[in-house]
Amino acid sequence: MKRYKNPITLFLLLLGLLAFSACEQNDTTTNSSAQDSIVENENGEESGEETNGDNDPNGEEENNQTGTFTATLSALNADVAGDVEGEATFTITDDEFIAEVQVDNAPIEITHVQHIHSSSACPTAENDTNGDGFIDVVEGVPSYGPILIPLDGDLEQQEAGAEGFPAADQTGSYFYSQSADLEEMLNDLRAEDPNTEDPIIKLAEDEELNLDGRHVVIHGVPDSVELPDTVASVLDLPANATLPIACGTIARVQDDDDNGDDNGDDNGDDNGDDNGDDNGDDNGDDNGDDNGDESGDDNGDEDEDEQQQQQQQTQNS
Repeated sequence: MKRYKNPITLFLLLLGLLAFSACEQNDTTTNSSAQDSIVENENGEESGEETNGDNDPNGEEENNQTGTFTATLSALNADVAGDVEGEATFTITDDEFIAEVQVDNAPIEITHVQHIHSSSACPTAENDTNGDGFIDVVEGVPSYGPILIPLDGDLEQQEAGAEGFPAADQTGSYFYSQSADLEEMLNDLRAEDPNTEDPIIKLAEDEELNLDGRHVVIHGVPDSVELPDTVASVLDLPANATLPIACGTIARVQDDDDNGDDNGDDNGDDNGDDNGDDNGDDNGDDNGDDNGDESGDDNGDEDEDEQQQQQQQTQNS
């Protein structure tokens, strides 16, 4: 082994080794940082694609397809149908569609055709375009749109027919309840439309149900009600069977978790802890110290000093 006797040479050699070691370590750190940066960028790009793309499992559009939806029904053509009222409730899970409709004050002992319509509003008096005093089913279409889902006895098939539509009892009330396999129902709704001339429409191939904002319409007055010839109808049905008598806008019901957590925190932890601290520790401790330690100790010390001064003065005199 070669020896370096000159201390200067040995010192320079050590400096060179240290410099080489530092450079090698920096190169390793730089490469590692670069690799980490690449990994982070790749993860960031992948995360961005998942959260911002259509495949986001937590995306708002996908979540809005399931849940509970309700529609409050209000009367139409009340002069001949009466003050019809009610509520429709739809529950959608990943694999099931459940429809429930409660109607009261409807024309008694007749079948009431009912549908989910595709558009965004209930008709008003302005929809009576021919001025005959009635909002017929055709005049209502510009507001509530064509039929999307007949609420009959088979929700999985649009063309199931009139079987299963509910009938009001002697008090004018009925309760309707049906369920369907969601996949089968959507497959039918997205299928090719066999008759583009009728008032029933289909969803597009990839279109979601998007129930929020659609409308429920109830139809039907007794045959004994005389309607003018100007009242139009559809599907070769008499105008009495298709006259709209109630309508309601479908809206998504807010989850209980959204309200429960906030109220629990505000009324429980915040108020409870604050009131406990203010009324207990702050007031209790402060009042105790002021009235006890400060007042008691200060007055006791002053009295003792005065007595000692008086005794000294007496001795001196």
